[in-house]
This record gives sequence, C-alpha cells and structure tokens, in this order.
Amino acid sequence: MKSPAHSPHSAIRNTRAQPLMYAATEDDTSFREAVGLFPDMATMQDAIRELEGSAFQRDSISVLGSRHELQRVFGTDVIDPVRAKDNPLAPRQAPSRPEEENIGAGALVGGVAYLAAISAALMTLPLSLPVTLAAVALGGGGGAAIGMGIVTMLGHRMDENVLRQIDQGGLILWVRTPDTEHEALALDIMRKHGAHHIQIHDMTV
Repeated sequence: MKSPAHSPHSAIRNTRAQPLMYAATEDDTSFREAVGLFPDMATMQDAIRELEGSAFQRDSISVLGSRHELQRVFGTDVIDPVRAKDNPLAPRQAPSRPEEENIGAGALVGGVAYLAAISAALMTLPLSLPVTLAAVALGGGGGAAIGMGIVTMLGHRMDENVLRQIDQGGLILWVRTPDTEHEALALDIMRKHGAHHIQIHDMTV
C-alpha cells in the first residue's frame, strides 16, 4: 500500500509549540528572515494568523513601528517601505490582533468611566443617597464618553499610519526563519495572502 501523501511543509507546520532557534552570531545580532509588503491590513492579519497557527512563535513576527518611532529614527514618519524593509534601523513592533485592540479599547473606556463615577461619588458623599446615585450615573456616563473619544482619536491615528504605509508601497511584515524549511513556509504563506516584494535576507542589527 502507498503511504499517504504529505505536504512538503506538513512536518514543519506541526512544530508550533517548539521555540524556534535562530542562527545568530555570538552577540546575537545577525539572523535570517522572510519579509514582504502587504496591500492592506486585512491580508496581512490573515497571513499573521496562518504564520502563528503553523510553525512560528509570535515573537518571531514583527511589523513597522509607530509614527513616533519612525520620526525618532529617521526624522520623518513618511518612509519608503520597499527600502525600509531591508533597513536594520527601521523600528519594529509586535503585530496586534484585532481582538486585542477591542479588549484594550473596552478596558480604556471602562477604566475612565469607573474613575469618573468614583470621583462623582466622593464629591457627593455628604448629600443624600439619591443625589449620590444620580451623580455616579452622570459621572460614569461622562467618563465613558471621554473614554470613547480617546479610543476614537487613537484609532484615527493608527488608521492614518496604516494608510500612509499603504500609499508609500505596502505594510511591512518580517518573519524570523531559523532554517530553509521555515523560510520556504514563510514565503509560501506571504505569497498566498497577496504579499509582494517577498524575499529572504540576512539582517544585522
């Protein structure tokens, strides 16, 4: 009987629980990685999910840093992604999942509302209970509105940063690869989800 056919990456996809060991110099400043540019956030998030669900730890995946970091490093927050993807000075950060952003937004709104309600309660303690309860309700509602305003402002800033990167050429995704099998797998996943300017390079930082 013939043995069942296996995908060339089937074995490596089952190693997700094992930490990846990266080839590096003694001072751990050199490594190989896959890199590509994505046309939008949705396709990049899909690629990240598949990478994390196959053989890559989350700390092996990174995206371009914030506008503040770009300004600090390059003196401008508008850069060419095609050139930045190979620049060892380009600031990086861990990718955030949409569900984590929602949780963070909810925590911020709830925290501001809670503080506002507590403040209102403390200011009205000498008054009657109905007055205190009404103040708590108003304070909590006002705090929630402030929290939502902050979340909206931060969201707009993030959207602006993403749109700028897309307009300049695409969203950068880096994936550290410890061996040729992981390199091939990372490139396949990036290509599958619409990345361009895909390559493997040696990086020294």
